[in-house]
Amino acid sequence: GPLGRVRGSAPWEEVMVGWSARMYPGTGWSSYRLMFSRGRDYTFGVRDRVNGADVTPGTVGAALRNISCAAKLPDMLDLFYAGEQLTFGRVTVDADGVTHKTVTLPWPRINAVTIVDGITLVIAAADGRKIAVGCGQVLDLNVLTQLIARVRAKR
Repeated sequence: GPLGRVRGSAPWEEVMVGWSARMYPGTGWSSYRLMFSRGRDYTFGVRDRVNGADVTPGTVGAALRNISCAAKLPDMLDLFYAGEQLTFGRVTVDADGVTHKTVTLPWPRINAVTIVDGITLVIAAADGRKIAVGCGQVLDLNVLTQLIARVRAKR
């Protein structure tokens, strides 16, 4: 909370991290939303740019994304290889590939995953098709990008 008091806690496996990068364009702030499996949410802003210089690696937000990824990625990989469909907000991942809305990019065709200007996740296929989705619409963004990287490396 504002005074540093703990409002609630849960194991990382029960928390989804939502990141709305650059919530105030040009100001250097990002918004984070922690969604607890028991229904509680906590939203806050984090300064990630100062005088145009990126300070994201040292912010609370970056730490949240990294810790969440470290805690969840092994289980998510196990679920993926067990044949489960995984949902990351508006993006799903399964044995067929990565899907957003009506576009599915098959695993063998995916050749790049990037975050453009800290705002948009772009997943590109070799045939020129791509998925572009706002970072704020993807839950556990770091888990998703690392999962895609690991699956691609094994194929």
